[in-house]
Amino acid sequence: MKKQAFSTLCLFILFSTFILAYPAHTSYNDSYFHSVQNNNVYGFSSFGLNEKWTLSNGTLKFSSTEPDDYYYACVPGIYTDFTETVRVRWTGKSTNLGFGVIFRVTNHRGYSFYIANEGYYTFGHNLNNVWTTIVDWTNTSAIYNGYNVIKIVCSGSNIKCYINGVLVVNVNDYTFTSGYVGLDVSGSVQCEYDQFSLEGQQSVSNNYQSGGSNGSVAFSDNFNGTTTSFGQDAYLRLQNGLFVCSGAVDGRTHYTFINQTFRDCTISVKARWDGRTTDNGFGILFGKNGDSFYTFEIAMDGHYAIYKFNGTSWQEIVKWQTTSLVTYGFNNLMVTFSGYNIKAYLNNSLVINTTDYTYTGGTVGLFCSSNLDASFDDFLVTLPVK
Repeated sequence: MKKQAFSTLCLFILFSTFILAYPAHTSYNDSYFHSVQNNNVYGFSSFGLNEKWTLSNGTLKFSSTEPDDYYYACVPGIYTDFTETVRVRWTGKSTNLGFGVIFRVTNHRGYSFYIANEGYYTFGHNLNNVWTTIVDWTNTSAIYNGYNVIKIVCSGSNIKCYINGVLVVNVNDYTFTSGYVGLDVSGSVQCEYDQFSLEGQQSVSNNYQSGGSNGSVAFSDNFNGTTTSFGQDAYLRLQNGLFVCSGAVDGRTHYTFINQTFRDCTISVKARWDGRTTDNGFGILFGKNGDSFYTFEIAMDGHYAIYKFNGTSWQEIVKWQTTSLVTYGFNNLMVTFSGYNIKAYLNNSLVINTTDYTYTGGTVGLFCSSNLDASFDDFLVTLPVK
């Protein structure tokens, strides 16, 4: 769907171990904290330690003298619903700065739960360089002078945080639905971690968005073969392990779909802008009946929208919204279609939660507006668990 041109706004930062400034942030060092099992850390050292994270006597130690930065390290893999547990203790320096865990994090966006040695805890999230406090610093007698066990339980939008078995946070928040899981420490704090564990279902792949991974797979195509269930023409075709849209002329949109119909389902795909105009949309087509359908689209200048087409004209369901979530390279798009409810996710973040009563199911596929080139990969349809 063509829209009015806007100025480009985009940001792409790869994951691993980061400095997360509060609220500013920059990348720090590409390394993972894998796991702690039987008081031994495995995997982290093979990616290179640094002066702030060190292994010693089966624990992972952190030390920094920089009060304005926040550091985190994550395990590989995207997780949606999970339980994260770790033992941590303060060993020196600032007593009023936080240390704890981070979760559902991608591209420096995610939730953090901190405790402080003075006996306080807080919970919030970082989104687009802005920290939002969900639970402000709260005093508690649950924090010990020594090791404290932090446990996080995420199930859908519900998030529970425990300190030494005491439930201190129980909230519902829809900002992030999945992401990486790990440890998070304020600047000038010394602490050490032990006995890290993570239980939960990992997404289809480390680079693929979750949500549909908890259901049964109804259709998938990674476009690596010589044939596909998607229709092909001069503009839409298989090419080098991707499904590409190229050469589309101005004023003409293109779409392709599979010959399977779905009512309640989740559709996921990786989508990349390859060139030409930045203010037209490309993405997921769903609920198609005849010539009528919905589209969830992103534009490379930093926007997203949901439209519906009735065979002759377009109508806005959610008009173009500005976002910094759109990145160069592949963007992970996901739509959950359940009854009349439509939820759309962009790079792990729920960006649309709306209702429309026009179409309740149909075929699914890919959509590309005019005058732009795009590529798609790892198309997946899952059905909800009955």
